[in-house]
Amino acid sequence: LRVPIEATGDKSAVGAARGGRELRVLVADGNSVSRASAVRFLEHMGYRVTVAANEHDVVRSAGSERFDFVLFDVRLAMADRVLTLANLKRADGREGTVPIIGLVSESLDPEEIRALDARVSRPLSAQGIARAIERLRLDPA
Repeated sequence: LRVPIEATGDKSAVGAARGGRELRVLVADGNSVSRASAVRFLEHMGYRVTVAANEHDVVRSAGSERFDFVLFDVRLAMADRVLTLANLKRADGREGTVPIIGLVSESLDPEEIRALDARVSRPLSAQGIARAIERLRLDPA
């Protein structure tokens, strides 16, 4: 699968490395084409990417590894989106500290919007993802 990458400028503008360490992102998207695009965009920006294809896998992965943020397809939440997002934020034991960028293609209710740290609309673009990451203002660990 080859997905064209739009120009995003210098990798350092996004900050894929902080404090001399590589930032890690968990990509959770049920759509394989969209997931591949997100992975390619993020790897091009210099991020280390782990992939999850469903709600169960994303929560399990977030609980077993530390991620600097999660790019999460909100459609993966099978029941209560707000509860799923809260569980995801605290999955690695850092209560409510794992930032979540929501991949959205539909309107969300206000409570769902508050549960996200940033949003990026579909169709995905490298610029959209980069803007969402910049809104996170990640601090080096």
